[in-house]
Amino acid sequence: MQGDFPNIRHMRILLETARTGSVSKAAVLCHLSQPAATQASSRLEAEIGAGILVRKRKRDALTVCGRIFAERAAKARAQPEVR
Repeated sequence: MQGDFPNIRHMRILLETARTGSVSKAAVLCHLSQPAATQASSRLEAEIGAGILVRKRKRDALTVCGRIFAERAAKARAQPEVR
């Protein structure tokens, strides 16, 4: 992974995209416009240095790297916050 740890909002968009199969649906669930969600997904790809989504006409799918990242993000999200 390059740079800082990815933004929590970016990770939530990825998790919702994985769950729904759609960046557009993830955008609605995250209270964002579709272009903002797409831009956040692209930024996340740049932050981790790998493609995470395959954008298809009817469905957005995670790449192998995207699935691994989503699994780790889901585990991190489930952890209690440490102060």
